[in-house]
Amino acid sequence: MKIISIFLKNLLTISRNWSYFLVLFICPLVLILISGAMLQSNNLANIKIGVVNEDPGFYIGIGERQYSDTPQTFDYEEYERNIINYANLADCIFDLTNSKNSLCINVIGKDGPHQITVYLDNTRRLMSFYARQFVLQKVLDTQTGAIEQTSDTFNQKLIVFSTSLENAKTELIDVQKELDEQEKVLLEYKVKLNEVQRNFDYVYPKLKDLEPTIKQMKSSGSGDINTLRSNIAEIRKQKNQVQNEVNNLQSFLSFRLSGTDYNLANTYFNNINYYLSSIDSSLYNIENSAYLTKTTEIVNNVDMAITYLDNIKQTLDDLERDLDKSIERIRITREKVNLFIIQLDKSNNELKQFSEQIGSSKVSVAFKDVFTISSNPVFLAFPLLITIIISFTSIVLSNMFILKQISQASYFRDIMTPTKDIYFLLSDYLVNLFFIIIEVFVLALIGIYWVGIPFSLIFKFLLPIFLAASVFIFIGMSLGYLLKSQNMSMLISIFLVMLMFLFSDVLAPSELSGEVIQFFMSINPFVILNNALSDILLLNHGLMAYDVSESLGKLFVLLISMFLIAYLAKKISKENALR
Repeated sequence: MKIISIFLKNLLTISRNWSYFLVLFICPLVLILISGAMLQSNNLANIKIGVVNEDPGFYIGIGERQYSDTPQTFDYEEYERNIINYANLADCIFDLTNSKNSLCINVIGKDGPHQITVYLDNTRRLMSFYARQFVLQKVLDTQTGAIEQTSDTFNQKLIVFSTSLENAKTELIDVQKELDEQEKVLLEYKVKLNEVQRNFDYVYPKLKDLEPTIKQMKSSGSGDINTLRSNIAEIRKQKNQVQNEVNNLQSFLSFRLSGTDYNLANTYFNNINYYLSSIDSSLYNIENSAYLTKTTEIVNNVDMAITYLDNIKQTLDDLERDLDKSIERIRITREKVNLFIIQLDKSNNELKQFSEQIGSSKVSVAFKDVFTISSNPVFLAFPLLITIIISFTSIVLSNMFILKQISQASYFRDIMTPTKDIYFLLSDYLVNLFFIIIEVFVLALIGIYWVGIPFSLIFKFLLPIFLAASVFIFIGMSLGYLLKSQNMSMLISIFLVMLMFLFSDVLAPSELSGEVIQFFMSINPFVILNNALSDILLLNHGLMAYDVSESLGKLFVLLISMFLIAYLAKKISKENALR
């Protein structure tokens, strides 16, 4: 009951000053409205681009498009209204330092390759980051398209080459089959030829054996006519048999040999037929001669026939030798074709592997958002705005409230009463919490009706805001108890708010900081509250989610710690007042 009575007395004292309530209602509304207007106006299209183009024929999104024969390097069509052309680089950099443009693009090179240099103002790191992101995005989009097009064209060429090699391989396989067929025909031809040779070899020795007798008859000039007639008949019979075999072989080979080989063989056959016809003519002359008594003439004709047989044997031997050479050449050619097919197959496999490597080595970069959230910048920044308002008002108002109490004459009377210090501490905390609740109510209305936050999420906000606001209130109260000077206490409070603001993700992401800085940022109630509200609002996490529950645990530990520090500060303030 004492806590309630002290709370009501302090609330009555504060309620006489309506400026508190005015500040609690007006300031958050104005702050969020101004922040929203600023965030809504942010757009990369507002970046002013300075261009120094030393080659008027090189199109970079400015100037006259019809004068450019060079493919477009950057596409600035949606930014052309903010493009500024400069005659020289010095003027562009001068305006860059005066914030009249955000970056300078200098195109160097007229006849040869073009060098594009982008100048950024590194004194404005955030603006430099956005400008660099803008340029790199345009370059990446353009070069990625060109690389993909070149890779696809090269891959298509490889496919054409591979197809050509496949066709060549097919043709060579057909040639190899034709060579096999040709070899088979020649082998059959050789079999027939060997058969003719065997028949000829059977007749030829017998006729050759008659040669000494014929020569003896030729030398002696005598002979037996009956024997001669018998021999003539035998010779004609054997001659006809040889001629029949030759004709059969010639007819067979006319369907089996190619044009060139058949012409060569036909020449030999014609010679053989010619010699056989000559023999037949000689025999006919002998047989029908009216001068059978002319032994010398008959013997001469028979001797001539034997000479023709010698020529036939030589011709058959030459034909067999040439046939063997043709078969050997076909086999060598077939081996060469087979080796070439293997080499073509190997080259084709290498082309296919290279084509597959080109296809697999393509790098496709895609940036995707992990979470589906609203693109409204005010919605995204609302947790940070709440954190800034709650932290600043909680520390400053609680500090001002304690300083006002200490400066009143009734403060000494209050500490002299037997009421425990913790009662005064809790009542002062509840008064400050009451004002923060009013401010949270205003922020909730703004979030629901202007930002578009679902009503169900507002209740999830209450617990982390309550814990963080309590921590900030105890911080402000502790400073008020420890520092008697109002100006010094207010400066320290504002400095502490700024310190917590700086030890957050506002200046730089915490992931880029060192381990020590990350530790202090992790126990910063400003960062903890902002992370908890972001997880609830943007990721729709519940209070029992790991990240939210971890933030709540940290805030609870900080609340207990700051309560003990505030209680100790209250004791110190009381001791100082009693001296």
